Amino acid sequence: MFGPFAEIKQEILEIPEVGGNPRRVWSWHNLKDFLGWTGRAFRWVFEEKHILLFAFFQIVAIAAGYYLWVQMLGWIPKEVWESDEKLQNIKLNLAVFGWSFLCVGLVSGPVAVFTGCMGASHFLKRAGLPSGMMSCLRMVLPRAWPLWIFCWMDCWFTVLQILERLPKRGRDGAEDRFIKELLYYSWKLGTVGMLPSLLNGKNLFLAAKESVLLIRDKPYEVMLLRGGYSLFCWIVGVLAYAGTAAFFFTHHHLIETGNWVYWVYVWAGIPILIATAVIQIFLRPIFVLGSCEVYSDYIVTEQMNPKLRTPPPVIFSLMMSFGFLLMLAGTVYLYREPLGLTAILEVRGFKSAQKYQASDSSQTLREDEAVFGSTRDETAPEGQGSSVPQAPAALLAGAARSAPGCKTITRVVGERIEEVCE
Repeated sequence: MFGPFAEIKQEILEIPEVGGNPRRVWSWHNLKDFLGWTGRAFRWVFEEKHILLFAFFQIVAIAAGYYLWVQMLGWIPKEVWESDEKLQNIKLNLAVFGWSFLCVGLVSGPVAVFTGCMGASHFLKRAGLPSGMMSCLRMVLPRAWPLWIFCWMDCWFTVLQILERLPKRGRDGAEDRFIKELLYYSWKLGTVGMLPSLLNGKNLFLAAKESVLLIRDKPYEVMLLRGGYSLFCWIVGVLAYAGTAAFFFTHHHLIETGNWVYWVYVWAGIPILIATAVIQIFLRPIFVLGSCEVYSDYIVTEQMNPKLRTPPPVIFSLMMSFGFLLMLAGTVYLYREPLGLTAILEVRGFKSAQKYQASDSSQTLREDEAVFGSTRDETAPEGQGSSVPQAPAALLAGAARSAPGCKTITRVVGERIEEVCE
């Protein structure tokens, strides 16, 4: 799935403007161009009001997908969340990983289609063709498969990076975090031209190549567009975190009882979705329309004209595939007990603290490291908090313990130390 894109990050990092001095990018001339994109995008949104409807549909899809994902956190008992040993269970983490990947895929379908409709509006209007909602859908639906696959990859990389940024114990060093951010940003830069290229009929591999050529030809425009979008997204994200902090400090009783990890993510969804709505309504259209405009200036005129086609039979296979994912999610949700998922999430049969042996712990740790990587910071001095919760369940629990307003207490159960939010 990721094969054709493996070289994008490296190719982008080798572009002199990306790895060199960024001051030339932030020149007054280029900044005026960015402000010009912003102004034109806002005028476009007010002229083509269905763009706001496309944004609304994306918000609904993201909200539904987020709370569908959160449901699994509620299926995991409180006792499991409070035990770091149980959180390293390999079956539990594979279940969390698989459910997360499925939810991201479900959200990516409608997000890909309606984001594509935003870009289609630009190409249609620039070509002097009707750019209403149905015209945009007629242009996008024949390309829905590659758009969905690309959006699924992009959303998954974004989710992984967001998880990396969550506050947690045993974080990577500053150098490692910088490298991860650089690789993530290189991916985002390198895929700026993917959406418009896919809308103009390219397959995934050719669109990836063309996107790299776009940033080689217009590095300043691409970096300004992506950099400006990222900057404002960061501002919205910081405000969302501040809102989350204020909410939990004033309503900390909401997470003091029951499955506290589940309730942290349930209530955190409110500021998260408010921030998502702001981005989707005010920032996302600017970025999508701006990327399509940069791409339109890059390609020759005869390649720019969109080709409206009646959705071919492939659209039915797309709908069947999306329906299959919905049925799969529904089956897991409704029949998790007969399928054995409940037993996996409750870590049934896991040894109690009194019977827990060091040899069994080492075996479990070796099994988890084979799948999720090392869960221990080898550079930390012995006995000084060397545990690094990199497995998905442990990472989510660590982020919940760091939630604003969550007072973490440490208690001893038998021979095991547990941390819980009170």
